[in-house]
Amino acid sequence: MIKRPLLFLTAAYLAGVCAGSGRGIPGLLFAAVLYFILSFSFHWKIYYKDKVLFFMPLFVAAGLWRVSLAEATSPLATGECIAQGTVKQSFMGTGTGKMFVEMENVSFRDEKTQRFNGTVLVYVENWKLAAPKSKIEIVGELKPFSAADNPGQFDEYEYYKAQGICAKLYADEIKIISEGRGLSCILWRIKQKISETYHTVLPESYAGILDAMLLAEKGMLPQETRELYRDAGLSHALVVSGLHLSLLGFGLYQLLCKLKIGANSSVVAAAAAVFGYGCFAGFGIPVIRASVMLLLSLFARCAGKTYDAPTGLSLAALIVLWKSPLQLFQAGFLLSFGAVAGILLFQPLFEKMGIRRIGSSLSVQLVLMPITLWFFYEFPVYSILLNLLVLPFLSLLLVLGILTGAAGAVSLFFGRFFAGGVYGLLAGYEIVCQINKSLPNNLLCVGRPQPWQVIFYYIVLFVFWMVCKKDKRKRHLVFLAVLGIFLFPKRPGWQTAFLSVGQADCAVIQSKNLTVLMDAGSSIKGAAERILIPYLKYTGNTTIHYAVVSHADSDHCSMLADIFKSMAAKTSDITIETLVLPEAGISGKSAQNLKELAEAAKVKVVAFREGDCLRAESFRLECLYPPASLGVKIPDTNDTSLVFLAAFDHADFLFTGDISEEGEKAVIKILSKKGEWRGKGELYLKSAHHGSRYSNSDAFLELAKEGQAVISCGENNSYGHPHKETLERMEAKGITKYITWQTGAVIVTDRKKVICWKQKNRNR
Repeated sequence: MIKRPLLFLTAAYLAGVCAGSGRGIPGLLFAAVLYFILSFSFHWKIYYKDKVLFFMPLFVAAGLWRVSLAEATSPLATGECIAQGTVKQSFMGTGTGKMFVEMENVSFRDEKTQRFNGTVLVYVENWKLAAPKSKIEIVGELKPFSAADNPGQFDEYEYYKAQGICAKLYADEIKIISEGRGLSCILWRIKQKISETYHTVLPESYAGILDAMLLAEKGMLPQETRELYRDAGLSHALVVSGLHLSLLGFGLYQLLCKLKIGANSSVVAAAAAVFGYGCFAGFGIPVIRASVMLLLSLFARCAGKTYDAPTGLSLAALIVLWKSPLQLFQAGFLLSFGAVAGILLFQPLFEKMGIRRIGSSLSVQLVLMPITLWFFYEFPVYSILLNLLVLPFLSLLLVLGILTGAAGAVSLFFGRFFAGGVYGLLAGYEIVCQINKSLPNNLLCVGRPQPWQVIFYYIVLFVFWMVCKKDKRKRHLVFLAVLGIFLFPKRPGWQTAFLSVGQADCAVIQSKNLTVLMDAGSSIKGAAERILIPYLKYTGNTTIHYAVVSHADSDHCSMLADIFKSMAAKTSDITIETLVLPEAGISGKSAQNLKELAEAAKVKVVAFREGDCLRAESFRLECLYPPASLGVKIPDTNDTSLVFLAAFDHADFLFTGDISEEGEKAVIKILSKKGEWRGKGELYLKSAHHGSRYSNSDAFLELAKEGQAVISCGENNSYGHPHKETLERMEAKGITKYITWQTGAVIVTDRKKVICWKQKNRNR
């Protein structure tokens, strides 16, 4: 008989979800059907003895069915609207809160009312938040979620789709039709009262930590605090976890047993308390996992049975993924369940090896390392040691936090009494995090590993587990020192990426030992943190050796300015060594401002002109234009743009800034003097001035005839870029064109492969 049948059935369901989403092995569906037919035809006796084998294909089919429903999307109009619906959940934030609202109908301007059944994320000021179960009317703008246009960028669309949320609505006005009633409404008001107490008796950052840790209100947690704990590998301390529910459930159970209440009554009371806290905290993924496992443990005691933790973990995963199967591909689910799986698998082995103190943290990190690198591209090096300092005090912090909220809701005097202990513990945590931040190489950024590397890592880890189960000698731990090497990505010889940054320019050239940034502007707010830095971390490069600015207009250097400010404040994850400015335009006000920011960040500043050159092992970057004397002749900074030719073995890239037709004529003359300037491969042209008709002349496009061009511009921009005339000229020259707002990032690798990021995501 198969032991732990639910574990096998859960695995079958996960296989179906992977196959149905297109993220798994394409032939899995065919294999499952074939397995079912053959097994039922020839091995019916096995099914008779062990029905788990019979149900496994059914669970595969169930996974396929559930994920097909989750992947299905119905078209929804967007724009100014009036919507009606019922509040499902309501969350406070720092200034702006949010609600999950089950919509009933949406009325758009100049359109008929659209019947719509689906959940929408509503952004609203905190004081306008409505309680759960309230019926409300909203006036505002309905928008679709944005997908990731660039590698490393947060994919808002996929994140909320996994939660079953189909759009976002920015509310201008909210009218409450009927107030919410019932248990969820009462608990929400209690939560608001407790949060108000925290923010009265504690500093904002510490109050935000308690909001996240005890009330599951992450919106009140400052971003700086979130990043501080994340970089130290202590993010798990900021969420509602199994420790909370264990303290509540088992603590209450043991207390009632000591009071001679009776085992069965104690179990029922403890289970009710666990369920009530789950409702209070909102039943997020960690809460569901911990609640299911704890309730099974309690009821096993009541029934006189032995509790099996892997079975409890499997049941919790089935419950979460039955409702939201796409959560299987989100970091929250994988980190939460992976941490518990690591403890169940490895902690008993490490305890028998005599390393109990670090066994728990080491167990978690072994399983979560590939997941952490896959989603966040870097790993906190000292996290195991830091957890040894922090975790022993976490239970005390939770108890003091609960007492602060409960006592403070009655009297602020008593709330402040317990808040003193909370303040001391959180101040200690902050000191630990700050020490980690000051340590050398505290974050190991290696980029996202390849899927085959992750698979190979887990295969090797499984072999390690099998060996340790049979032989528990400590010498096997030496193997762990080299296990992480399997996750280091193999870097290409070179790679050039034209990032999608709205109505602006940004490209990154990377080789094995040199990274060059060709412009870094964006029309998107916070683009440095949202686009450029995540891309660099995604590729495992946090050092920019040369940041080239073709000219100092904001759409070519705004992200660079933000990074310089962060470097000066010593809060930047990125290091820039040298700033390259055009000698012809370096005296301009914008260029001087950028130069001052660079010097404040201790970045070397150099001026380039025609003939200057950078060389690496796999490419040459040569400045073609302009000569230094041009700056006094042409007042328009666009025509002082640096033009670079990047020459690789099998490809050439021509970066043109914002030069006009006059500048293009000068570049043509320079290239004609060079004679055979083209390499053996294709020419990739960065279209001048975002595809403007006043650039990209016929004569200039002749250089890229039958080649490829990248036009970097934003959707529906006010300039009308790319202009129709430019597109027609390119079509006449047989040039393949990529428009970044349509394609997302355009990435060219040393394997002569062009990747359009949006298309790649759609076809995954």
